[in-house]
Amino acid sequence: MFELGEESKSEHQRILDLAESLDFDQIFILGHNFGETITNNPKVQKFENRVAFEECLKENPIKTQNILIKGSHGMRLDLLENI
Repeated sequence: MFELGEESKSEHQRILDLAESLDFDQIFILGHNFGETITNNPKVQKFENRVAFEECLKENPIKTQNILIKGSHGMRLDLLENI
């Protein structure tokens, strides 16, 4: 989604709105573009980057839930280590 240009902000908001409508237990969003989205949902946690998200996961491991990850290759979520 990095390449969306002017549409990036609205598309990130649209994805967050969809995730919120699906009533997930938790929603983690990463990066500058998601950081600019608007939400008052306490289930949403925003992280500046992958490293900050990784630190959170190390301190709060997810062991019994299913996880859906949507991420641009540019976010380098493939580098998340054994979390």
